[in-house]
Amino acid sequence: MRLLELFSGTKSVGRAFEALGWEVTSLDADATTRPSICADIREWDYRTYPPGHFDLIWASPVCTEFSRALTRRPRRLEDGDRLVLKTIEVIGYLRPRWWAVENPRTGLLKSRPYMRALPYDDVSYCRYGFRYQKTTRIWNNLPWIPSQPVCSKRSRCEAFQDGRHPETAQRQGSRHWPGQTRDQLYSLPPRLCQEIAATVN
Repeated sequence: MRLLELFSGTKSVGRAFEALGWEVTSLDADATTRPSICADIREWDYRTYPPGHFDLIWASPVCTEFSRALTRRPRRLEDGDRLVLKTIEVIGYLRPRWWAVENPRTGLLKSRPYMRALPYDDVSYCRYGFRYQKTTRIWNNLPWIPSQPVCSKRSRCEAFQDGRHPETAQRQGSRHWPGQTRDQLYSLPPRLCQEIAATVN
């Protein structure tokens, strides 16, 4: 079984699949993350692989332009769109059995016209072992149903105590809320990745 992990970064998803014996090919533009293929997806020749070569394609496109936290400069949605549309193009050509595209639920990607009709699931990281709340959206055609509900006022996770989560999903913390490293913020919870991998293995 073969996985193509696009925008692989910390390789959260790839590690879970490798543990189950999958062959994982990772692609990222950042050489420091040591991907199998170091390339900008917009310039990558994905046609070197035949359609059907990968059983699953997972993509976590850079969310900067879609992030509501982007306030220091004008938003360039067209740059974010190009990355995601290229991702959809790659998936369309390679025709994997399964595909998934992940991005924070609070971001603007969900409002882009090309994403509106795609099926999705929402999951909260704090439900899968992280100590801060971050809810992400995973557009997918996987045979997977999240085992945990989204953390909300009506249904809180185990980490939520004394009216708050013990940590924050920000680089800069505070006296009461420890911050996170960049790699931590870019990682998906191992328990979530393992749950997804188990459903298609």
